[in-house]
Amino acid sequence: MPKFKTSHVLLGIILIILLYTGGTYNNLIGKSNARDTAWSQVENNFQSRFDLIPNLAAIANKAADFEKSTFTEIAEARSAWQNAGNTNAKIAAGQRFDTVFSRLLGTFENYPQLTATKGYLTFQSQLEGVENRLRVARKDFNETTLKLNNVVMKFPSNIIAGIFNFKKQPLFEAPEKATTAPDLKAILNE
Repeated sequence: MPKFKTSHVLLGIILIILLYTGGTYNNLIGKSNARDTAWSQVENNFQSRFDLIPNLAAIANKAADFEKSTFTEIAEARSAWQNAGNTNAKIAAGQRFDTVFSRLLGTFENYPQLTATKGYLTFQSQLEGVENRLRVARKDFNETTLKLNNVVMKFPSNIIAGIFNFKKQPLFEAPEKATTAPDLKAILNE
């Protein structure tokens, strides 16, 4: 009889371990998928922002001394984003774009006649919407990444995460030069 009980206990322990492993694995998959979904929203909003650039360039080209180097850097940053192969490369490209884009918006301070045009006012409205959606998408991405990282790093789920090769993922952090969003009201002298 003692053998019978020992085998049941062993079978119960194995079953508990298998159920915990399966549940933890499914939890990791769910959190990883949520992170991927949140990242796709960041990408969509960056793409919307990039799509506004030709409109901005058309408005800025009305200025006689438009800074061509700034526009070249924006085109390069946009290209870097589109050619980035993975999330980490896209995060770096997005941070580079934020820095260059802030500099471009600063260019408008030198050309107050541009800020009064209908095209610029339309652009301003569109940009504010995109910037707000991008801010929310980044926040959501970081929150889902944090949830995934918590499961990956906490004991005992970190054991299962290690077995199935789940790793801590990077957050989307603002570069040092772009810790705040451009202040459009200041740029527009409003």
